[in-house]
Amino acid sequence: MKDLLKNFDLFCFDFDGLLVDSEGLHKRAYELSLEEYGFVEQVPFYEYCFAAHHPSGNRLKNLYRSVFSKLDDTLWAEVAKKKQGHYSDLLSQGPLSLLPHAQSFIETLLDNGKSLCVVTNTKTQNTFPFRKAFPILEQIPIWITKDDVVRGKPYPDGYLKALAHHPHIPKSHAIAFDDALKGITAIISAQITPVLVCSHEHPQLELIKDPITHIESLKALLTLSPRD
Repeated sequence: MKDLLKNFDLFCFDFDGLLVDSEGLHKRAYELSLEEYGFVEQVPFYEYCFAAHHPSGNRLKNLYRSVFSKLDDTLWAEVAKKKQGHYSDLLSQGPLSLLPHAQSFIETLLDNGKSLCVVTNTKTQNTFPFRKAFPILEQIPIWITKDDVVRGKPYPDGYLKALAHHPHIPKSHAIAFDDALKGITAIISAQITPVLVCSHEHPQLELIKDPITHIESLKALLTLSPRD
C-alpha cells in the first residue's frame, strides 16, 4: 500500500465486478430475458463473465447461441433489449452489495488526499441504486459512464476523459483497476498503469500474454506484484 500511495495520485476504478457485486445480477437479467423465449439452460458463471467482458465483440451472443441453437440474431437483439429492463428490476429489488475491501480501500485513498474516479461501461442510471445504498461511492467525485463517451471499453476514451479531468496529474502517476480484460485493454491504450482484479479461476487469465499486475481482490493491494 505504501508504494501505491507514494507512486500514484490518480486512482481509476471500474464499477461492475470491481467495486460492486453486480455481475451475478447482470447474468440473472440475461437469464430472465432468455426464459421469456423458452431458453432456460444456464451457463457457468465464469463462462458468462469471460464472454461478457471479452475484448472482442459478440462473444456473449456466440456463447448463448452455442447453447441455444434457435437463438438467431433477431432474437438475440430482443433478448439484449429486454435484459436492460430485468436488470433495472433486480437493482430495485435488492439486496445490493459492495465487493469486499472496496470501502476500506476508497477510504484509505481519500484519507491520503488521492484523486479518485470511476470509469465504467455502465449507464449512469444503473449506478444510482448502488450509490444511494453505499454513501462511500458518492465520495468518488468523478464518474465517467457509458453516457459520457462515444466509445466504451475496450477503447480508452473513458480513461482519457478521466485524465482530462486531472490535467495536473501525469499519466505515469495514474493507475486503474478493472476486473475484465476489456477494461485492461482500454487502460493500456490510455497509457495508465493497469491492475487486473479477478479470481485465479477466471478463464480470462489464459489470454494474458504480457506481464501484467493481477490480484484476486482489493485486499491484495498490500502485496502487488506482476503476474509471471
